[in-house]
Amino acid sequence: MVDRDRSALRSSVGEAVAHLASLTHKELTAAFGQLAMPQVPDSAGNKRERIEESFRQVPDSELPQLAQRAMDRRSLHLSPSVRFHLEDLLWEENDPPEIPKKIRRELARALTLSELAQHQDPFMELLDRLWLAEEPGIDFSSLVNGFRPAVTLRDRVERHVFRVFEVRRGG
Repeated sequence: MVDRDRSALRSSVGEAVAHLASLTHKELTAAFGQLAMPQVPDSAGNKRERIEESFRQVPDSELPQLAQRAMDRRSLHLSPSVRFHLEDLLWEENDPPEIPKKIRRELARALTLSELAQHQDPFMELLDRLWLAEEPGIDFSSLVNGFRPAVTLRDRVERHVFRVFEVRRGG
């Protein structure tokens, strides 16, 4: 096996497992087991210290598997940007094949958007899993100073997909 620099992966996975701090000590012990992280007894310190100690013991060679388990665990509530960054790092690890633009265009043409978007909530949940559909909200000073908020991907999809379908259906 080739030795890789996994410092970026270690940093990102560390950010992900830090979300375990919202659990109780008992839940934290169970989460260590579910994530296959080394157990650290309750007496070893506060939750943050236990998480850091357990994570410190995870070998670099096991980071990709831990990253995947962390992303699969919904109770960690990873932000889309953290999840996407982890996915990008994992894809780099696996050297994925490149998909030519021609194939991507053909696939896009073959999809029937009206069938995919029949139900708005599940469709938007799917988009949230695949893309960063929302940017961070605007701050108060932007509103006071008259700056127009940025249009997000979510805004565009709602406007150009769902509102168009509503008009076509007579809704």
